[in-house]
Amino acid sequence: EFFLCVPSKAMLWVKGHAFENAYLPIPQALHLDAPTLIRLLDMANAKQNAAASVSLAWWTNAAKDVLNVKPRFAQLLFELFDESLREDHSTASDEINLNDFIIFLYVLNSFKETSESAVDTPWPQESHGCSSPTAPGAISNPLLSPVSPRAVMALTSKAMDEGKQMKFMKTHILNLLHVLVGNTNPTAVISAEKFDRLGLLLGGGPNQHNQVPRLSSLVPVWAAGSDSMAPVTQVSDWVISNLVRNTVLNPPSTGQQHVRAPSAGTRHLEDTEMAAPEACEAVARVLVMAHHHKVTLIKTAHDILAASGWEDGGVEDAEVEAASRHLRITNCSDCFIYILAPFKSVTVAGCTNCTLVLGAVSRSAFVQSCEKLKMCVAGRRVRISNCVECLFYSWTLSPPLLLGDNHGVQLAPHNLHYHALARLLQRAGLHPTGEPQSCWNMPVSISRFDEEVMVGSSVPGQSILPPANFFPMSVPVEPPVGTTQALQPGPCPPPPQYAAALEEKHRAVVVLRDKIKALDGSADENKKELKAAIHLRFKEWLVSSG
Repeated sequence: EFFLCVPSKAMLWVKGHAFENAYLPIPQALHLDAPTLIRLLDMANAKQNAAASVSLAWWTNAAKDVLNVKPRFAQLLFELFDESLREDHSTASDEINLNDFIIFLYVLNSFKETSESAVDTPWPQESHGCSSPTAPGAISNPLLSPVSPRAVMALTSKAMDEGKQMKFMKTHILNLLHVLVGNTNPTAVISAEKFDRLGLLLGGGPNQHNQVPRLSSLVPVWAAGSDSMAPVTQVSDWVISNLVRNTVLNPPSTGQQHVRAPSAGTRHLEDTEMAAPEACEAVARVLVMAHHHKVTLIKTAHDILAASGWEDGGVEDAEVEAASRHLRITNCSDCFIYILAPFKSVTVAGCTNCTLVLGAVSRSAFVQSCEKLKMCVAGRRVRISNCVECLFYSWTLSPPLLLGDNHGVQLAPHNLHYHALARLLQRAGLHPTGEPQSCWNMPVSISRFDEEVMVGSSVPGQSILPPANFFPMSVPVEPPVGTTQALQPGPCPPPPQYAAALEEKHRAVVVLRDKIKALDGSADENKKELKAAIHLRFKEWLVSSG
């Protein structure tokens, strides 16, 4: 009754990044419904005295006994949660919060029908009333001309994702509360502490510019710090009545207004297209870069945060702050983008013919619906879905995860030479010299039809880049005086065969340079021929590269 007589001034919104894992193709035979998850909770409470956290060993055994899931698949689910959603770092590195993990499993199961259309649909596809820009009868729109069908899918799916997530929360909030409580009794009650676990999926505050750390502080019955229990049915009704769209990061649009006009030329540091300043603090600490065309962007942590309204410190403070944020890069084409900053996670969606350098990602980098993307990243894991002819240079602690319908994806070792890379990796909690060998060449995937985890060459749509085609990547900025970055071994050195291939290419360049120098004493006619040949090849390169 207390819920009905006290007016609420709260707003709740869905955390979109919390649903990234919902697009995993969970096997149809695997049912992670509320009664099954409650059984898992009961097992944990009985064996571990109501423990708040569980280990990988406990989970693999419980998954086998309760769900009949193979250990490798169970381990992958555990790792994916730990990499992307674990917020409670007070537990040991091999343990996770049980209630949060149960919510994660419930979302995997119940959001499954929505996710299958997003990840497992073959390309090209015309969906949601939006056709390929090159399809017969398509509207001639210069804004869409550089965008591939993959990017069109990303444009439309982003607009629909939030609606699907809101519908999911409204439909399943009561079940989620019952799962957290541990029973399906209609008269069940829930504590403020249990309710706060929904912060994994929801953000909240008096408005979308001010997010509170604990959701329960917004609920009338707990607003004054009360430790009383509340009926799950009334809490469910309260959540539904206060759930709103995230209009800060996803402003309403009509028609084709969501596609912004591309700008040509080099865009400088100060005009990166970002979300509104207040949005970055309010909505899951997400920063957004979107709709760039034929530009070169070179961004440090301070540049990115300053563009979003952050004014709290210098370079070091900015890197520490950026390491706690999420970054989204969406719908860019024909761009060179250098993100010289550490981030918690990065999502890249709908990008075409771009070169992207990510300094360091402490968790996962999600790459969705991209075409002809060349990306270099060091992080916990790279997740690739629905990509075509993309090349990934990576240093990762966990194997790359490929999902959906990928074609022509190539995997290669990390190749970035940048004087500040070691510092960025340290900010992200990554230490390549002291960590196990990178897993860049050990891709994994999940079968839709059973819980088999495909590994290595059995993963469809990918191949390993041959050493002969391996080239270094550098950042077009001047290194500090007294340092060199072009030939200096980086903190993520390539395997011996790739290092040898680079050394051979370097020797070939040195030989060519010496031959050119030897022409200094030759006839003017030879110099003119050489100059003409260099100019011709340079023009050819300009035409081919755009």
